[in-house]
Amino acid sequence: MDMRNGRIFSAEELAKFKECMTPKEWEKEKSHYLEMEKPPTPRQLSRQPPKVGRNEPCPCGSGEKFKRCHLQALGYRPVEAE
Repeated sequence: MDMRNGRIFSAEELAKFKECMTPKEWEKEKSHYLEMEKPPTPRQLSRQPPKVGRNEPCPCGSGEKFKRCHLQALGYRPVEAE
């Protein structure tokens, strides 16, 4: 797996990639790759965003409450002014 972008390579793809490089180049690049004994399961590959409550700060960092900032982007109706 490429640790920079999460791309999963098969053993064959990684072997072909290694063949294209000199040993010196591979020594430099190999720190970016994690060799796994078995491929990850679909559950391991799924990424779930964190659950955010309506009144918690928005994860975008705006400082606004989630309900006033990005909740609408998820398809919920706008919140009336309190």
